[in-house]
Amino acid sequence: MATSVTMTYGSYSFTPAPSFSLSRAAERTPGLNFCLSTPVEITLDGIIFPTGSDGAPSGGFGPVTDQIATLSSTFVCGDCETFVVACDGDAFISGQAKVLNLSVDPRTDGDLYVNTAAYSITLEMVSLTGNTYDNQASGITSISEEWNFEILDERVGGTTSGLKDGTISVDAAYNVTHSVTVTAPYVCQEGGGSSIGWEQAADYITNELAVASPQQGVTGLFLPTGMNAYNHFRTVAKNVYDGTITLNDSWVLSVDGALEDFDVSVETSLDSYLTNISVNGNIQGLASITYENPNNNETTKIENAIAKWSGISGDLYSRASTVYLASENINQDSNTMPLNNIPLSTSFGYNNTAGTITYSYSYNNRPYNCVSNARLENITFSENNPNDVFASLTVLGRAAGPLLQDIGTVGQRTREISIEAVLPVWDSGRCSTISSVGAGVPTDYDSLVSGYEANLTGTYSQVFINSESKTWNPKDGRFSFNKSWTVGGCS
Repeated sequence: MATSVTMTYGSYSFTPAPSFSLSRAAERTPGLNFCLSTPVEITLDGIIFPTGSDGAPSGGFGPVTDQIATLSSTFVCGDCETFVVACDGDAFISGQAKVLNLSVDPRTDGDLYVNTAAYSITLEMVSLTGNTYDNQASGITSISEEWNFEILDERVGGTTSGLKDGTISVDAAYNVTHSVTVTAPYVCQEGGGSSIGWEQAADYITNELAVASPQQGVTGLFLPTGMNAYNHFRTVAKNVYDGTITLNDSWVLSVDGALEDFDVSVETSLDSYLTNISVNGNIQGLASITYENPNNNETTKIENAIAKWSGISGDLYSRASTVYLASENINQDSNTMPLNNIPLSTSFGYNNTAGTITYSYSYNNRPYNCVSNARLENITFSENNPNDVFASLTVLGRAAGPLLQDIGTVGQRTREISIEAVLPVWDSGRCSTISSVGAGVPTDYDSLVSGYEANLTGTYSQVFINSESKTWNPKDGRFSFNKSWTVGGCS
């Protein structure tokens, strides 16, 4: 029995049926036995041989070129039709095929295209049957995935105890990056459907390669324990015509949600007996982001920075203490002068978008204030001892100047105290109550001045008040108290 082979491409029927050959490459990635999706290429080699009535040859320029024109209009770029090869009615190749190439070659020794013409057509199919690649169902023709791990800004973690008091700790931090590039081609499907290349690539990345944390991708590598992932930022690039999707992830690994840098400096000078210490720092907040479920438990950089500040703000004095040597700071009684735990000055600022907090605190070893609610306090004692009292007699013509005569007595002895302070401002609410401000002039230093006066009366038998005044600005809290005495004895 004769075997009947038929071959069609869409509505076009090959007569006679050409010979065909097919090939398919087996490609896989070298580092991982991942098979790439490679199409089947089918090459058709045939002859245009027009026939007339009763099957007799009917060559000639016109009939040959007519069939060439038909081939040319059927097998054009972008066409994707069902290609079927059947043997006695049973199809063993059947599926959507794209046109890759069409070439025609004359088959005559004389005039061009007189009797026959040879042609060659190259078609591409994802499979000999169906819409799925034979050797990789995902349709991926190119794939790469890369992980990078490094210490962030050389932040090698550790603790040192080499300073006078306390320890200094440095939290480690790491950068992890993940880059994925996937390419998938356009695939036409039966019934007029199609699979867009970049959509296939995006689906594969979403389902197979995208990770929520670096621990999912670098298992078995050098990844420290006890770290949390922050600042998960993702970028996606899409090349529509190449069918390529590139996804880049980056993380910062840290113990908590913020990184801090600070410096401590100490300053001494010969013109002051006070030691000044400053603590300056910067806090970089890290964000918590969930791409798989946006707006679910996400935390901004500034929120984590504020949480970090709340945790370390109480440690600034102890940091200053690490460089303060009390043994080198002695008062008049030969006692050590402790570092005052009330900051001499403070500054604080934040950047909402960058998620950063900056701060600067300065301390010194000034004595603590006599009045606890005074922000600034200066107390000055003045002692004016008696001067000699003498007469100055001018003698006419005396080249040596006036005659000086001791009259046997001395001048006054005075004592004075002067206080300058910054106290809490007047909390009147409105200036309509300014008439009552006078009743609110601070009395915080009255007992201190009274105590000094009591010391004078206990030392001298005669103590007379020369002047006593208070000034106070209720708007800025500036206060002064000045009092002076003339002191002496009966004998």
